Amino acid sequence: MGDVHSDFVELDNVLQIFDKWRQDFTQSYTQTFVSSSLYKLLDPIIRINLISWNPLKDQDSIENLDWFIKLVKYCTSLKDSNGIYLDFAVIPNIFDSVIAQKLTTFIKVWDCFSAQESVCLCNHFKFIYIDNPLVNVSSNINKFLKELYNRMIEFCDFIFMPIFPARLIENEGSGALDFLIHQIQTSVQFLENCILWVGILDMKKLKNLVIVNIINRFIVLGLTQITNIFISINIFETVPLEWFKDPSDEDARILPNFMRAMQNILVNLQQTNQDDHEGIEKIRLVII
Repeated sequence: MGDVHSDFVELDNVLQIFDKWRQDFTQSYTQTFVSSSLYKLLDPIIRINLISWNPLKDQDSIENLDWFIKLVKYCTSLKDSNGIYLDFAVIPNIFDSVIAQKLTTFIKVWDCFSAQESVCLCNHFKFIYIDNPLVNVSSNINKFLKELYNRMIEFCDFIFMPIFPARLIENEGSGALDFLIHQIQTSVQFLENCILWVGILDMKKLKNLVIVNIINRFIVLGLTQITNIFISINIFETVPLEWFKDPSDEDARILPNFMRAMQNILVNLQQTNQDDHEGIEKIRLVII
């Protein structure tokens, strides 16, 4: 029993056993469709290798992990008569059955306001879904996308945008201005983290989240109280420009509120003769 346990608990040992079968009895190996079911045997072994892996913190790509390097070496070492790797299908199956589920689990503790966590999560998902075209839109992928969207919607309720009287904002000792800017910047950071998922999440849902729930609900409310050209420009540089220019889009119809806020900032900047011609021009290009 000890030998059996040793043979099938280490990835190297399992791959060596199957490689010997593949090399010595290639026809038998192919006829039994090992490549279609091998991932099921490797699944628990790879899960053990991933116990300490945190996709929200670990920035190193999956392709640099030891188990993945070994798996790729095995799956790309033998081709069939058509020049196709016999076992390459094992990789996307592992991505779907192991990695996608692991990423979905971590969505529950993902801080949507954190740039680092958002970039890490997005990069890992892109590697298994965008960079690897063999991964189909499976139930595990759909579950990840659903949980991802729900988490971002949930975080909209964590944003608080205060409304201060002008006299309080103008009073430097009150701390109102600093707090208001902090809340606007938090909202913009959240917006940037959501935009990372353009091309992955359903576009209509993502636009609704960004335009209706973040820009119109929070950022506009904050920007009507202060003039901050840097925050305004940051929004325009983050959100795809065409989102502001599509009059047929239902969500874009509420953007006049945002545009009016930008117009007020533009007028204020011109009246106070602030020396930021480049910033003024960037705003003008969008609102005109």
